[in-house]
This record gives sequence, C-alpha cells and structure tokens, in this order.
Amino acid sequence: PPDGGIERLASRLPPREGRDAFPESEATVVVFTSGTEGTPTPVTLTGTNVAASVAGSRDRLGNEADDRWLGVLPFTHVGGLSVLWRQAERGAPVVLAASVTEASSVSFASVVPTMLRRAASAGTLRGVRALVGGGPVSTGLLREAIGSEIVPLQTYGMTETASQVCTVHPDRLEDELGTAGTPIRGAEIRIESDGRIAVRGEMVATGLGDASGWFVTNDLGEIDVGGRLVVLGRADAVIVTGGENVHPERVQAVLEGHAAVAAARVFGEPDDEWGSRVVAEVVAEGIAGAELRSWAAARLHSAEVPKEIRIVESIQTKLG
Repeated sequence: PPDGGIERLASRLPPREGRDAFPESEATVVVFTSGTEGTPTPVTLTGTNVAASVAGSRDRLGNEADDRWLGVLPFTHVGGLSVLWRQAERGAPVVLAASVTEASSVSFASVVPTMLRRAASAGTLRGVRALVGGGPVSTGLLREAIGSEIVPLQTYGMTETASQVCTVHPDRLEDELGTAGTPIRGAEIRIESDGRIAVRGEMVATGLGDASGWFVTNDLGEIDVGGRLVVLGRADAVIVTGGENVHPERVQAVLEGHAAVAAARVFGEPDDEWGSRVVAEVVAEGIAGAELRSWAAARLHSAEVPKEIRIVESIQTKLG
C-alpha cells in the first residue's frame, strides 16, 4: 500500500528464529501443486518442513531483518508463500508490487524466467539477488540479467519440499551459471538409475519419502563434478525421436535465449520416420522460423533441433 502499511506491520513482528518461528502444532499448511502433471494436488507441509526450508534458504542467501523482499509471485503457490515464510522468520518486510517493472528498493526477489526477462529489459532489480525458478532458464537470459546488474540465482524446488532444495550461491554466480547450484543446508540430492532427481531432508513433506527418507521426484537431472544440480526436465515430457531422448525444456530454454524470442513451447508430434519429431511454437519478432532454426542448430545436439519452428502470436500452455 502507498502508506507503507505492510512494512510498518512487518517491523513490529519480532523475529522468531528456526523452529520457534514455525511450531509443528501451529504451522501445518496445505498447498496445492502448480498442476504440471494435470489437476493440482494438495500437499500438507508441517512447521518442521517450513522451518527446515527457511533455515536452509537463509544459510545460502544471508537475508536479514533489514532486507526487503519483493512479493510478485502468487501467494497461492509455494514460491510466493516461501517469501512470506522467510521474511516472517526474520521479522522483515515484504514489498508488494504489481510487476517487477514497478519494483524498487528491495534486496531480494523471487521471479519466474519471464519476470526476469522483463526486469532486465526495464532496467529494474539492479543489484537485487533474484531467485529464478518455475521453468527452464537459458544461460543467455541469465547473462542478460547479469548485464543489467541483476544477480540471478537459479533455484530448484517444489511444493513437496516447501520450496528450495538447490540454489546457486551468490558468491559463485559465474562458476554455477546454467545450473541450479548445490543443495541448501539440510537437503540432500541424488540421481536415481532412471535419471530422476531424489531429495532427502526435513523440508520434504511428511509421508512422501521411502524408508530412508528419499523422495523421488518426476524431474530428470544430472549432478556435475562440482556437486551442482543440472535439471533436464520432466520425466513424462521426454520426446523420443529417432531413438534419441530429447528434453523439451532444454530446447525451450535455448530458443528463449535468442533476443527476438519472447516465449517458446517445444513438443513432439507423431512422425512416420522419426517416431516423434521435435516441433517448436515461438512468439518472436523480426526473425523467421528457418533463421531461428539455423541459430538453434549451432547450440543444440542434432536430435534436439526442432524439425519445424512455427512463429505464433501467443502460446497456450496445456496442463495434463
């Protein structure tokens, strides 16, 4: 609000660190997933889950009581809720804004790739540590943000883990660029034999892990030699073309790294020769599909290059 009511209220909330901030008996919350596999499903998070997530996040990011965090993500999803949780634990303010282009005087922000692109173009969020997740992020977009003096920290997490699991360390931005960083304090990750990412830690919702506490996600990934997580995409989204596995999220991220591309969607279509062929729909100005395909071919493996790129006015995202 214009009168700063949110900030004044936050300044009167004394910080209650760690588990004291989210008592098990007082902080059980049901959050719905974003519905990437179809109908959103409810996930029950306890005070233990939230406290573990908040502690690991603060250990990685170093946010304190005088840090203002921009709240532009929906508070109906875990990405937005986690902003409130982190700031409540510190007794710190959340700054509400309609968009990232209207934001000012904040230390931290949580955004999706589209918001990061808009902030970089508008010249906002300068000097801000911006957690970016919720979808594929191209290295080109990350470098564009850095060139606009934003500190883009790619992160990986989900509703089932009360938000963050891995996040790029602010002091190792260049070394970890293009990855989701290493696990936050209290979290462990490993890659299953089928390529799926598994997570263990107190931030994992009760009842989801196996006997040893490991929760196997539906995301595919790799762990590089530095212990950093590289997210490849959803296990159920892989396109098998000519016997090769293609992760559409990776192709999408590369396409969205072109300066003329505002958004992209990559999917498979039945094909008599290839089994499935890789196709892309792209919202772009000033470039033809064939030209963009040639540009992408220099940055992708041959099987990943879309057989066809269609320039469209808008992209409809379908769930399920």
